[in-house]
Amino acid sequence: MIVLIFDLDDTLLMSNEYNNYNDIRFNNKLLNLLTINNYDKYIYTNGTYGHAESSIPKLLGDTNIFKEMYARDTIPFMKPNFKSFNYVNNDIFDRYNYCTNNICKYDNIKYVFFDDNLDNMKTAKNIGWTTVWIPHRNYKNISNNNYNFVDYKFNNIYSALHNLNQITQDTNSDMINYYNHITNNNIKNNLVNYLNKRDFIPSDKFTGYKRGFHFKKGSKGIGYYKETN
Repeated sequence: MIVLIFDLDDTLLMSNEYNNYNDIRFNNKLLNLLTINNYDKYIYTNGTYGHAESSIPKLLGDTNIFKEMYARDTIPFMKPNFKSFNYVNNDIFDRYNYCTNNICKYDNIKYVFFDDNLDNMKTAKNIGWTTVWIPHRNYKNISNNNYNFVDYKFNNIYSALHNLNQITQDTNSDMINYYNHITNNNIKNNLVNYLNKRDFIPSDKFTGYKRGFHFKKGSKGIGYYKETN
Protein backbone atom coordinates (compact mmCIF):
# COMPACT_ATOMS: atom_id res chain seq x y z
CA MET A 1 0.00 0.00 0.00
CA ILE A 2 1.21 3.50 -0.86
CA VAL A 3 0.07 6.69 0.85
CA LEU A 4 0.84 10.26 -0.21
CA ILE A 5 1.74 12.90 2.39
CA PHE A 6 1.78 16.59 1.45
CA ASP A 7 3.16 19.67 3.12
CA LEU A 8 0.63 22.47 2.79
CA ASP A 9 1.86 26.06 2.52
CA ASP A 10 4.98 26.05 0.36
CA THR A 11 4.07 22.85 -1.47
CA LEU A 12 0.36 22.83 -2.32
CA LEU A 13 -0.74 26.41 -1.65
CA MET A 14 2.29 27.81 -3.44
CA SER A 15 0.94 26.24 -6.63
CA ASN A 16 -1.05 29.49 -6.80
CA GLU A 17 2.01 31.60 -5.92
CA TYR A 18 0.02 33.64 -3.45
CA ASN A 19 1.58 36.59 -1.62
CA ASN A 20 -0.83 36.37 1.30
CA TYR A 21 -3.57 33.98 2.36
CA ASN A 22 -6.30 36.21 0.97
CA ASP A 23 -4.91 35.49 -2.50
CA ILE A 24 -5.61 31.75 -2.30
CA ARG A 25 -8.01 30.76 -5.07
CA PHE A 26 -9.55 27.60 -6.48
CA ASN A 27 -7.12 25.54 -8.56
CA ASN A 28 -8.91 23.06 -10.80
CA LYS A 29 -5.67 21.85 -12.38
CA LEU A 30 -4.26 20.85 -9.01
CA LEU A 31 -7.54 19.27 -7.97
CA ASN A 32 -7.58 17.06 -11.06
CA LEU A 33 -3.98 15.96 -10.55
CA LEU A 34 -4.65 15.06 -6.92
CA THR A 35 -7.87 13.16 -7.54
CA ILE A 36 -6.93 11.29 -10.71
CA ASN A 37 -5.24 8.60 -8.58
CA ASN A 38 -6.73 6.38 -5.85
CA TYR A 39 -3.98 6.69 -3.25
CA ASP A 40 -4.93 7.80 0.24
CA LYS A 41 -3.67 11.32 0.87
CA TYR A 42 -2.69 13.20 4.03
CA ILE A 43 -1.73 16.77 4.94
CA TYR A 44 1.30 17.22 7.23
CA THR A 45 1.92 20.86 8.11
CA ASN A 46 3.65 23.02 10.70
CA GLY A 47 0.72 25.40 10.35
CA THR A 48 -2.38 25.15 12.50
CA TYR A 49 -5.26 22.80 11.85
CA GLY A 50 -7.55 25.82 11.47
CA HIS A 51 -5.29 27.25 8.77
CA ALA A 52 -5.41 23.96 6.83
CA GLU A 53 -9.15 23.64 7.34
CA SER A 54 -9.78 27.12 5.92
CA SER A 55 -7.13 27.13 3.16
CA ILE A 56 -7.77 23.78 1.50
CA PRO A 57 -11.42 24.48 0.56
CA LYS A 58 -10.30 27.75 -1.05
CA LEU A 59 -7.68 25.88 -3.06
CA LEU A 60 -9.42 22.59 -3.83
CA GLY A 61 -13.07 23.11 -2.94
CA ASP A 62 -13.10 20.41 -0.27
CA THR A 63 -11.01 18.91 2.54
CA ASN A 64 -12.38 15.38 2.02
CA ILE A 65 -9.61 14.70 -0.49
CA PHE A 66 -7.37 14.07 2.52
CA LYS A 67 -7.87 11.27 5.02
CA GLU A 68 -6.34 13.34 7.84
CA MET A 69 -4.62 16.68 8.40
CA TYR A 70 -1.68 16.61 10.81
CA ALA A 71 -0.93 20.09 12.16
CA ARG A 72 1.20 21.66 14.87
CA ASP A 73 -1.75 21.92 17.27
CA THR A 74 -2.98 18.35 16.73
CA ILE A 75 0.30 16.40 17.09
CA PRO A 76 2.92 16.66 19.87
CA PHE A 77 5.93 17.67 17.73
CA MET A 78 6.65 19.76 14.63
CA LYS A 79 8.72 19.04 11.52
CA PRO A 80 11.63 18.36 11.16
CA ASN A 81 11.73 16.68 14.62
CA PHE A 82 12.09 12.91 14.19
CA LYS A 83 9.44 12.39 16.88
CA SER A 84 6.97 14.32 14.74
CA PHE A 85 7.59 12.11 11.71
CA ASN A 86 7.49 9.01 13.87
CA TYR A 87 4.11 10.07 15.29
CA VAL A 88 2.61 10.57 11.82
CA ASN A 89 4.23 7.38 10.54
CA ASN A 90 2.78 5.33 13.39
CA ASP A 91 -0.65 6.93 13.29
CA ILE A 92 -1.04 6.18 9.58
CA PHE A 93 0.30 2.66 10.06
CA ASP A 94 -2.27 1.96 12.77
CA ARG A 95 -5.10 3.02 10.45
CA TYR A 96 -4.39 0.03 8.21
CA ASN A 97 -2.87 -2.50 10.64
CA TYR A 98 -4.87 -3.80 13.56
CA CYS A 99 -6.16 -6.93 15.26
CA THR A 100 -9.82 -7.61 16.06
CA ASN A 101 -10.96 -10.86 17.70
CA ASN A 102 -7.54 -12.40 17.00
CA ILE A 103 -7.84 -11.59 13.28
CA CYS A 104 -5.03 -9.32 12.16
CA LYS A 105 -4.90 -7.05 9.15
CA TYR A 106 -1.29 -6.35 8.21
CA ASP A 107 -0.16 -4.21 5.30
CA ASN A 108 3.30 -3.03 4.37
CA ILE A 109 2.88 0.72 3.91
CA LYS A 110 5.15 2.89 1.80
CA TYR A 111 5.03 6.62 2.42
CA VAL A 112 5.64 9.19 -0.35
CA PHE A 113 6.32 12.65 1.11
CA PHE A 114 6.10 15.97 -0.78
CA ASP A 115 7.75 18.99 0.86
CA ASP A 116 9.82 22.09 0.08
CA ASN A 117 12.13 21.95 3.13
CA LEU A 118 15.42 20.05 2.98
CA ASP A 119 15.53 19.45 6.74
CA ASN A 120 12.13 17.79 6.45
CA MET A 121 13.39 15.74 3.51
CA LYS A 122 16.33 14.50 5.55
CA THR A 123 14.20 13.34 8.49
CA ALA A 124 11.63 11.76 6.19
CA LYS A 125 14.36 9.78 4.44
CA ASN A 126 15.79 8.67 7.79
CA ILE A 127 12.44 7.19 8.78
CA GLY A 128 12.17 5.33 5.49
CA TRP A 129 9.84 7.51 3.43
CA THR A 130 10.20 8.20 -0.29
CA THR A 131 11.07 11.89 -0.54
CA VAL A 132 9.86 14.27 -3.24
CA TRP A 133 11.47 17.70 -2.97
CA ILE A 134 9.66 20.69 -4.42
CA PRO A 135 11.97 23.60 -3.61
CA HIS A 136 10.62 26.94 -2.52
CA ARG A 137 10.68 29.54 -5.30
CA ASN A 138 13.65 31.21 -3.57
CA TYR A 139 15.84 28.18 -4.36
CA LYS A 140 17.95 28.62 -7.49
CA ASN A 141 19.38 26.11 -9.95
CA ILE A 142 17.46 23.10 -8.66
CA SER A 143 19.12 20.79 -11.20
CA ASN A 144 22.52 21.48 -9.65
CA ASN A 145 21.46 20.51 -6.13
CA ASN A 146 21.83 16.80 -5.42
CA TYR A 147 21.21 15.32 -1.98
CA ASN A 148 21.30 11.64 -1.04
CA PHE A 149 18.18 12.06 1.10
CA VAL A 150 16.13 13.38 -1.84
CA ASP A 151 14.67 10.66 -4.07
CA TYR A 152 12.96 13.00 -6.56
CA LYS A 153 12.99 16.72 -7.17
CA PHE A 154 10.66 18.84 -9.25
CA ASN A 155 10.26 22.55 -9.86
CA ASN A 156 6.62 22.51 -8.78
CA ILE A 157 3.80 20.30 -7.52
CA TYR A 158 2.36 19.97 -11.02
CA SER A 159 5.52 18.29 -12.35
CA ALA A 160 5.67 16.03 -9.31
CA LEU A 161 2.08 14.85 -9.74
CA HIS A 162 2.50 14.43 -13.49
CA ASN A 163 5.34 12.02 -12.67
CA LEU A 164 3.46 10.25 -9.88
CA ASN A 165 3.17 7.02 -11.86
CA GLN A 166 6.95 6.73 -12.09
CA ILE A 167 7.39 7.60 -8.40
CA THR A 168 4.87 5.01 -7.26
CA GLN A 169 6.18 2.34 -9.66
CA ASP A 170 9.65 2.77 -8.17
CA THR A 171 8.17 2.67 -4.69
CA ASN A 172 6.14 -0.44 -5.52
CA SER A 173 9.25 -2.26 -6.69
CA ASP A 174 10.63 -1.99 -3.14
CA MET A 175 7.61 -3.97 -1.92
CA ILE A 176 7.89 -6.95 -4.30
CA ASN A 177 10.03 -9.17 -2.05
CA TYR A 178 7.70 -8.49 0.86
CA TYR A 179 4.62 -9.63 -1.03
CA ASN A 180 6.42 -12.57 -2.61
CA HIS A 181 6.63 -14.33 0.75
CA ILE A 182 3.57 -12.85 2.51
CA THR A 183 0.84 -13.98 0.16
CA ASN A 184 -2.17 -14.81 2.31
CA ASN A 185 -3.82 -13.85 5.57
CA ASN A 186 -2.59 -16.93 7.44
CA ILE A 187 1.03 -16.09 6.70
CA LYS A 188 0.41 -12.44 7.59
CA ASN A 189 -1.19 -13.48 10.87
CA ASN A 190 1.71 -15.81 11.61
CA LEU A 191 4.09 -12.91 11.07
CA VAL A 192 2.12 -10.70 13.46
CA ASN A 193 1.96 -13.46 16.06
CA TYR A 194 5.68 -14.12 15.69
CA LEU A 195 6.50 -10.45 16.21
CA ASN A 196 4.18 -10.27 19.21
CA LYS A 197 6.00 -13.15 20.92
CA ARG A 198 9.44 -11.57 20.55
CA ASP A 199 10.59 -8.96 23.05
CA PHE A 200 13.60 -7.76 21.02
CA ILE A 201 14.43 -7.54 17.32
CA PRO A 202 18.08 -6.55 16.69
CA SER A 203 18.61 -3.86 14.05
CA ASP A 204 21.55 -1.53 13.43
CA LYS A 205 19.22 1.22 12.19
CA PHE A 206 15.56 2.23 12.13
CA THR A 207 13.90 0.36 9.26
CA GLY A 208 10.32 1.48 9.76
CA TYR A 209 7.61 1.26 12.36
CA LYS A 210 6.93 -2.17 13.89
CA ARG A 211 3.62 -2.50 15.67
CA GLY A 212 4.09 -2.97 19.43
CA PHE A 213 7.81 -2.10 19.39
CA HIS A 214 9.99 0.94 20.08
CA PHE A 215 13.34 1.44 18.33
CA LYS A 216 16.09 2.33 20.81
CA LYS A 217 19.42 1.34 22.35
CA GLY A 218 18.78 -0.87 25.34
CA SER A 219 20.23 -3.67 27.43
CA LYS A 220 20.31 -6.05 24.44
CA GLY A 221 21.83 -3.53 22.07
CA ILE A 222 20.30 -1.42 19.29
CA GLY A 223 17.00 -2.57 17.86
CA TYR A 224 13.27 -2.87 18.43
CA TYR A 225 12.10 -3.51 22.01
CA LYS A 226 8.58 -4.76 22.77
CA GLU A 227 6.37 -2.11 24.34
CA THR A 228 5.55 -2.72 27.98
CA ASN A 229 2.53 -1.46 29.92
